[in-house]
Amino acid sequence: MENNTNLFWIWPNALSNDEIDRIHEKAQKEKTIKGSVFDGNKEARKSNIKWINDLSAHEAIWALGNRVNAEGFGYDLYERINDIQYTEYSYSNKGTYDWHIDMPIGTPISYRMRKLSIIIQLTDSSEYEGGDILFKISGKEETHPESFRQKGTLIAFPSFIMHKVTPVTKGTRNSLVTWFEGPNWR
Repeated sequence: MENNTNLFWIWPNALSNDEIDRIHEKAQKEKTIKGSVFDGNKEARKSNIKWINDLSAHEAIWALGNRVNAEGFGYDLYERINDIQYTEYSYSNKGTYDWHIDMPIGTPISYRMRKLSIIIQLTDSSEYEGGDILFKISGKEETHPESFRQKGTLIAFPSFIMHKVTPVTKGTRNSLVTWFEGPNWR
């Protein structure tokens, strides 16, 4: 696990190929819905999602996220995680997600304080082009596409950090996304 700029953490091989294959299999049985955004802007996000309800996946991500939090953030978190989102960004639907934060401020669910966002890369980087994760920190865009693009890599960052997924220009990129919540910031 490595710390970059104290704002996001990268953990290569956080999930094994066997775990990833099992997640892909589980996802194929779930209902596909269009990804949406809190403000309803349909152009901001073009992706398909499925909600993964799998105990072993929840346990694995719970353990990974708690370790990242303990070593890198120290946030006061609740004793559970949100549902796990299986996300598909595909060239066929011009998959992308414009600049956003993961904290739904001013919406009906804003009482749920997302504090730590977790993304786990499920697709080998040779299977797609584009689909890079960018962060905006102090007004400056930052990315580390080579390390972020490796299959099995976990990326953790505060949910208040602006980020985006660039358009997929070839193939399909799949990832798992979840959020750790906690009481309001003090």
